[in-house]
Amino acid sequence: TLKKFAPELFSEQCEFTGLSPETNSEVTFEDLAVEERIWSTPRRSALSRPPSLGDLLTPPGLETEEIGKAEISLMKGRFFSPGRTRFESVIGISSLHSGLARLSMNIAQWSRDPGTGRWQIMDWKQKSLRALRAPAPFFEEVLERVLPDAQTLAAARTSLHQKILVENYFGGNPASNRPGYSDKRFYPDSVNIHPALSVADVDGDGLEDLYVCVRWGKNLLLRNRGDGTFEECGARFGLDIDGRNTVALFADFDNDGDPDLLLGRSLERSLYLVNREGRFAPHPDPVVNGALPWLVTSASAADVNNDGFLDVYLCTYSPLDINQRISGQAVKSAPEWARRFLASEDEAEVVRRQTEAHSYLAQVGPPNVLLLGRGTHFEVAPSSPGMAGYRNSFHAAWNDYDRDGDQDLYVANDFAPDFFYRNDGSGGFTDITAAAGIDTMGFAMGAAWGDYDGDGYDDLYVSNMYSKAGRRITAQIPGLDRRFAATAGGNFLYRNQGDGTLERMSGGDGKPIPVHLAGWSWGGQFCDFDNDGHLDLYVSSGFYTPPPGLDIGVDL
Repeated sequence: TLKKFAPELFSEQCEFTGLSPETNSEVTFEDLAVEERIWSTPRRSALSRPPSLGDLLTPPGLETEEIGKAEISLMKGRFFSPGRTRFESVIGISSLHSGLARLSMNIAQWSRDPGTGRWQIMDWKQKSLRALRAPAPFFEEVLERVLPDAQTLAAARTSLHQKILVENYFGGNPASNRPGYSDKRFYPDSVNIHPALSVADVDGDGLEDLYVCVRWGKNLLLRNRGDGTFEECGARFGLDIDGRNTVALFADFDNDGDPDLLLGRSLERSLYLVNREGRFAPHPDPVVNGALPWLVTSASAADVNNDGFLDVYLCTYSPLDINQRISGQAVKSAPEWARRFLASEDEAEVVRRQTEAHSYLAQVGPPNVLLLGRGTHFEVAPSSPGMAGYRNSFHAAWNDYDRDGDQDLYVANDFAPDFFYRNDGSGGFTDITAAAGIDTMGFAMGAAWGDYDGDGYDDLYVSNMYSKAGRRITAQIPGLDRRFAATAGGNFLYRNQGDGTLERMSGGDGKPIPVHLAGWSWGGQFCDFDNDGHLDLYVSSGFYTPPPGLDIGVDL
């Protein structure tokens, strides 16, 4: 593992090949005032010392600029000598500081001393350097400015979940239930069912408000005051709902002209709140032929049957952490969470599916639910059992991708292939995942539709996980199921070809559009951020690698 970049990594005989100062490419993106320059012509270096990070991240012939935050990545490697005494690695070095982003790609050849076992670099070749310079950051953090009330600002910046982590888990403490949390509502239950942020004009004044879901404590309604600031007023609107909240979907479900709220929850049953003259109240019996589910990760609305009322697809996810899910897939009896949160018929289906499960490629989860809007209430759709999936689903996105007048559905699944359902009107929904060209999988955590190429057909972006370590390891295993390698290949951009099929344009296997390199992605979205008429992509990413001594060995 390359933990640091220091002179002692290099042997005294190391040969260093740098780059010629002549650029191979120069592009200016006028609308953003961003300049991109690439150097890739090799030239023997005159350095009489080992290269520093500054040498490798500074354009040839220019003075070294401040690096700021730098990251070193071992992209891939191979032994190339008998006895495994010589090793070649591809090393990426990136930095970001004051509007200047740089990426240096390098090939290093290492040699192992047979006496000491010490590895040192004998040859270093810089293959390319890419530099992007912007005059200023595209976005500015303004939370303090828009939340002038100190108490509201503190609430918005405080996560009780994080506070419990810091007090009980960080620093090497084992991940387990802590005193005071014996109901298992902190760990292990609901670890992967995360709270979300919603944007909606809650009070109908023409200004967008913010609604913040939390898993510990009360939700926050940040009302837009129209002067560039927000005030917290959840209690005034009946929206200060306590705990285990994951997603808030505001929409006019009863067609009375104001937004209602479908609130997805994890370890509590989800709620439907009706807007009655500006105040939200829970509907006593929202689903006439069933009940709203637990374990909800996301909610997506569309009028799927064109009857004038909005319908909702609810995604759900097992409450167990990753280690328990992996080890528990082969269990033949109903897991505790299924007995606790599911109806008896769904519990039985979980048990049946676990006999065919795979710990990484086909995990079993709770059923997703399609609800049809009937104006005064919801009804579980007749087609809902066929769309239940029984996977761990993070997100679903509606879109009339084939332009036949009704809404189709893509479902992003974690630890299992995704689902793509075509809406056939009165014929219900048909699973067209394979027929549409979805032939691989990732650890999917989001899906978004948008016409990025301007051909009139909406395209699909799926947020997965890109792992340099995963790609490096899977590439070295002969005969490995290609699905394992695909799960580390990053995000997928699918181009809608207009004939019912989708062509994958990104991924770690050499596709032409490099929008797959976004780390551990959570729900990337299309938006024209620079107002140039073309859709851009914003992808939120996490987790992070903690400092030494703080790793707890489980995602919390």
